[in-house]
Amino acid sequence: MRKPIAFIFFFLSACLSGWSQSGAITTYTVVENSKWLDGQYRNGYSIALDANQPVALNSWASMIGSGGAKTYFYDPDNLIFVTENADLPEISPQKLKVYAHFEYDGMHDATLLTLWFQQPDGSFITTENNPEVSSAIYKFMMGFRFQSLADLKDHIYREQLQIAKNRFPNSEDVPVGPMHPLKGRSNQ
Repeated sequence: MRKPIAFIFFFLSACLSGWSQSGAITTYTVVENSKWLDGQYRNGYSIALDANQPVALNSWASMIGSGGAKTYFYDPDNLIFVTENADLPEISPQKLKVYAHFEYDGMHDATLLTLWFQQPDGSFITTENNPEVSSAIYKFMMGFRFQSLADLKDHIYREQLQIAKNRFPNSEDVPVGPMHPLKGRSNQ
């Protein structure tokens, strides 16, 4: 009788322990959903980013700012930006208007990014009316997710390097850490 009770107790505690730690596991999922934009629910795509909001915003600005695209605040209260004339040929042959919402996730110190892709005719891209773009949107958002994570690692590295230089100002000739995680040996 003791063995089954001990086994059940062990099994339940292992399940609860695993469940409580599941929030720390990052998921690589792009979710298509209806989210509030411009006074109504519109089709958008969401993904969790490991980067905090400032890093995610800087990553977005550096990635989307090329090719004549112009980004500005659309809704400053909700941290929604719009990028006009976004050239994303893998998603659409036409230039798009992309709305980006960066929502802080305090539980994981992360950012939930939601993107809406508006075509020149005013309609929003959905997998229902454009099933062929589903894979392209997924790849685009996953690529951005990994870029923002790389930018976060670079940001942390630079912060730590500055802290070390401030604490040990006379050790210019001693390298701080063996190598930069993304770029090799630091020359700063």
